[in-house]
Amino acid sequence: MATETLQNVENYIRDLAKDKRCRFSENFLDFDHLRSGYVTANQFFRILRNLTGITLKPETEALILDKYGSDENKEVNWRRFVEDIEGKFDPTDFSQHPDCKVLKTIGSQYVGTKAPHKKPGDDQFDNLRPILSRINQFITYHGYNVRECYKQFDVHNMGVVTESQFYRSFPGPKDISEVELTILAERYKSLTHPGLVDYLAFEKELTELTAAEEVSRMGYLSEITDATQTHIPEPMEDHLRPALNMLIDRICFAAHRRGIRVMDFFIDYDKLKHDTVTEHQFVCALLLAIGKEAQLTREEVQMLMNNYRSSKYPGLIAYRDLCRHIDSGECF
Repeated sequence: MATETLQNVENYIRDLAKDKRCRFSENFLDFDHLRSGYVTANQFFRILRNLTGITLKPETEALILDKYGSDENKEVNWRRFVEDIEGKFDPTDFSQHPDCKVLKTIGSQYVGTKAPHKKPGDDQFDNLRPILSRINQFITYHGYNVRECYKQFDVHNMGVVTESQFYRSFPGPKDISEVELTILAERYKSLTHPGLVDYLAFEKELTELTAAEEVSRMGYLSEITDATQTHIPEPMEDHLRPALNMLIDRICFAAHRRGIRVMDFFIDYDKLKHDTVTEHQFVCALLLAIGKEAQLTREEVQMLMNNYRSSKYPGLIAYRDLCRHIDSGECF
């Protein structure tokens, strides 16, 4: 039982170290001037407390001293402790980046995960699937980012916020009930910070669900294609669809007639001057700038998005090419 308890303590410290992205070696070396690999027990637990932010119970300290203590527990073998917590780090191995090797040589389910909320055969996750799917559709349509929504409350970039902050900046639709919100907050409670909610775990499950739904949808479409082997021809009445060049000419004419500089409306969404915006931002900026004057429809805006989609980042739209074409007057 003592071994299991000690293993749980080590796993807990290891998870905290991974969560806080801290390395023990450099801190212990400050107190080990002779590089003997030993520090006093008081120094050991003081460093541990400063790095992890927790104070261990006396019985927990006794378990650690039983394994790593020496000289009647007056000193602690910190080097052996660090090897057990962080794993053996090979400085000559350049096969991958050093950051990727930290704390990943230990065989523990808690290492390398922010918070292992999702488990195989998780019934609670299956029950939450419809709610998470609705949230995904909402944030995708509106161009929201879960991490950006909670960034103002997470000053130290720890990935956690209080429960009230989780409710206040929740990026989901308004039809999510208070009961459903409470269930979400309960599920994503931080495993390393009691009383806080791990919004990164929430974002991670949303991303995984999106990928799973996309794979499922593509598989379903391929099954239909294989089963029917039918080809749906393009509509013959292509003349009813506005051509892209005619659409851009119409926007150019409206912009120059009204004296509108379309670029100014997109710059507000591109603070870092990356020349790209999200799909939702593109729709908002274009309709706000010239939507009424050019009598743009949703189908026409979608046509422009498909044509000016960034090749490097398919989820973003390269608006600057369109704006330069419109504002320069080359379409006349």
